[in-house]
Amino acid sequence: MSTRIFYNSQAEAIRLGRQIGTGGEGTVYEIQGRSDLVAKIYHEPPSPEKAEKLVALARIGAERLFNLSAWPVDVLRDQIAPNEGNVAGFVMQRIGQAEEVHALHSPKSRLQKFPEASWAFLIYAATNIARAIAVMHEHGFVVGDVNPKNILVTRKATITLLDCDSFQITANGKTYRCEGGFPEYTPPELQGVVFRDVERNEQHDCFGLAVVIFQLLFLGRHPFSGRFSGEAEMPLERAIAESRFAYGSDAGSRQMQPPPGTLAMSAIPTALAGLFHRAFLSTNRPSASEWIEPLETLAKSLKRCTLHSGHHFFGELAECPWCAIEMSARIRLFNFLLPGAEQNRGQFRLDEVWKEIEGVAQPLSLATVPRRIDWKTVQPSEEVITQYDLTRARYWRTFCLVAVGGMVLGYFGNFCIGPLLLFTSIPLLVKYAGIKARPKAPIILPSITGVSPPPSTDPYIRQIENAKENAEIEFEAVEERWRKEASAERFQTGLQTLLAQKETYLNLPKLRQQKLNQLQSKARDTQLEEYLDQFEITDAKISGISSATKASLLSYGIETAADLTPPRLEQVKTMDPAGAKVLRRWHRDVAEQFSFDPAKGVSDQARIAVEREMDEMCFRLEHELTSGAYYLRRIKLEVEDVRQKLTPKVEEASQSLARAEKDCEVSQKTVFIGPIVFVLIISFIIGYGIDLAYPNRANSHEPSQNYSTSSSTTSNYREVSQEDADKALALYDSGQALLKQSKFDEAVSTFQEALALNPRLDVVHEELGYALYRLGKYEDAIESLRTVSQHNPSFETDYYLGLVYIELKNLDHARASLEDAITHIPFGKALTDKEIDAYYRLGSLLKQNGEIERNILIKESEVKFSEALRTKTTAVERSPLESARFELGNLYLWADKFESAKEQYRQLRVSNQQLAAALKKLMSLHAVHTTGRK
Repeated sequence: MSTRIFYNSQAEAIRLGRQIGTGGEGTVYEIQGRSDLVAKIYHEPPSPEKAEKLVALARIGAERLFNLSAWPVDVLRDQIAPNEGNVAGFVMQRIGQAEEVHALHSPKSRLQKFPEASWAFLIYAATNIARAIAVMHEHGFVVGDVNPKNILVTRKATITLLDCDSFQITANGKTYRCEGGFPEYTPPELQGVVFRDVERNEQHDCFGLAVVIFQLLFLGRHPFSGRFSGEAEMPLERAIAESRFAYGSDAGSRQMQPPPGTLAMSAIPTALAGLFHRAFLSTNRPSASEWIEPLETLAKSLKRCTLHSGHHFFGELAECPWCAIEMSARIRLFNFLLPGAEQNRGQFRLDEVWKEIEGVAQPLSLATVPRRIDWKTVQPSEEVITQYDLTRARYWRTFCLVAVGGMVLGYFGNFCIGPLLLFTSIPLLVKYAGIKARPKAPIILPSITGVSPPPSTDPYIRQIENAKENAEIEFEAVEERWRKEASAERFQTGLQTLLAQKETYLNLPKLRQQKLNQLQSKARDTQLEEYLDQFEITDAKISGISSATKASLLSYGIETAADLTPPRLEQVKTMDPAGAKVLRRWHRDVAEQFSFDPAKGVSDQARIAVEREMDEMCFRLEHELTSGAYYLRRIKLEVEDVRQKLTPKVEEASQSLARAEKDCEVSQKTVFIGPIVFVLIISFIIGYGIDLAYPNRANSHEPSQNYSTSSSTTSNYREVSQEDADKALALYDSGQALLKQSKFDEAVSTFQEALALNPRLDVVHEELGYALYRLGKYEDAIESLRTVSQHNPSFETDYYLGLVYIELKNLDHARASLEDAITHIPFGKALTDKEIDAYYRLGSLLKQNGEIERNILIKESEVKFSEALRTKTTAVERSPLESARFELGNLYLWADKFESAKEQYRQLRVSNQQLAAALKKLMSLHAVHTTGRK
């Protein structure tokens, strides 16, 4: 069969696809290549006026109309030339899965097509219909043919209006009327009128809308269909024409009563009932928009029945009206619903659902964490390497020191005192060198034997060990999270659960029958016991059972055949086996005469309880199986997402653990004291041998008379009189005043005069160096500052040197000077502006040298170590942890990690307000430096 082709207003070819529906006027087809649109082709070519109307509808179409109705998007012609040829149909948006509204009226169609639709759902649908009609009226359109067959509703209660080509519209000064309509939705004034001869208005629509809303709320009942108390019959069209509204307390005055098994008008709010009275008993009918708020209010006021989970009713009612209607009409109006189940379901197809479940691909089979990094293959951290290099340097420095010291002791001492001085000097020399002997403890011992070595007493070693323990905890935590969240076992467990639910669903009929059989069996046992209880043993003629035996049975409470159970007979001690056998046979003979009556076997309540239980179980299984594929896909995505997120964390944790283990291995290397002692002894012997080789060294141990005068300290400075010293101090004060006035030339001259009088004043050298720095005489400034730094360094001296080297672009010397200056900053005091500036400039130099990240790593490690060893401090005292936080915050600023710097500031605000204030100044200084504003 050839493909039918039509053309739109742009002369584009529209090829029809599969037929998806047909009606009285035309047939609806799919459009090839457009899944969002369909085409309606008329059975007969429309009249010229109808064609004009379709063109007008397409021109005034808008997005809001497309969303609420099957509004014509474009017209279709049978020829390619634009605006030529006959109009054959039109294009409209495709509507998804939906049903005509009248499917919600009868219980049978509603329970099949909308199994989870409660009264609340019907109210939502009615509200959305009112909204859709209100939008049409806002655009100046009259729907005309308002009826449930022209309205589609989805399982989400959304609404679509159909047959928009029949709407009454006005375009280009011409009114195109609506020629269709159903009498049962037509107002009284139009009953019996030919629609093509009348121009309709919004009030006519409002009547039909009120009927549609009434039928939704009253489960398909028509407002004018009821019991007529007058003579003859009352056809529906006549009842509408005569305004015989069959509901309300005043219905009797209209000779009408609602049919039995119908919801009463008192079961809805008074305001809503008033709207129905206006709509059906006057011409001042409620507009479409007037229905929205009362319906929304009703939906919000609903409450759920305590006996039936699918019953919702007006919250001001004392009892559920649906229970009474279902009991009297013996029909189910609403399905049982699980608590919280709000989504609608359609026809359940297990084979399709399970095929979709099986089609979900499983995640990777990897169930364990990625391979852990071997600590032997990694390098220790830079801090440990630095500490290790420092230890080695100190160790070799000790060798040199003990070699020289041993020779001096041997040369200048004597044989008795020398050895004593020798061995007492060993701990002093070792302590001077900064070396501590540590026992070698392999870090792999705990993982092999399960026995941990005793904790070290060395704070540095303890920090390394704590870092390793923390790394192990972190790695184990991420490893455990991988097993729980990233393992394929989660997927398999979910699949097995769905498989068990499938088997249960397939066995539901058998399970239902088993439960009903259990009820039946229990009822049969009850009837049998009642039957046996009618046969009293004393009155019965039982061969072989004497009156004495009957009296004995009576004393044990065995009176009737129902009491002749094996446990009861065993209680009778005087009963011989033969007598018991006779009684059991008599009991069996009586029971064989019993006939079960199914009519009174199982109570309705018990049967309904079983049906409700099975219905709820069926719904729950259908819901869980329907969402099973989504559930498995979600597990798969979660597993893959967790793996993607955890893989770098696992690698990072493994790398950290391997580095921590390597740090332990390097830091715990044994330092032997034996070689130091051996070198000390040998050097002592050599010195003592030299002493013996040169015996003529009389008074060699006496100091020279010129020793004190030839020392470096006294050779640089002459003796200063008290008068010169006082004058020098006065000149120093004058120079300080000149510095504050920024008179640097005069300050230099004043400081030089002071040094001429007293060259030993280090503070004068410092201030002179600063003044020369401010004058740009950098070489002279360095010479003056070095005079102090070589024998009496201080913060100011090294700080000024750092400033000078920065100006000379000598970054290495500048960095070293600022680092030396910072070492002179004492604990327990607030930082000065100069001290804060020193930290700030050092951070700038580190960034210029590309060392900022390395120093951040070192400081972060120091913070972690200090946190583990933190001790209680006073409010103004600076602990190593707080100092490290302050320095780390400064480094973060230069690394552009502002949030990290703020976090250190927040930590310091809690523990040390002074350092917090200093870090805040650094942050402000950095803001000015980087942005030019605070």
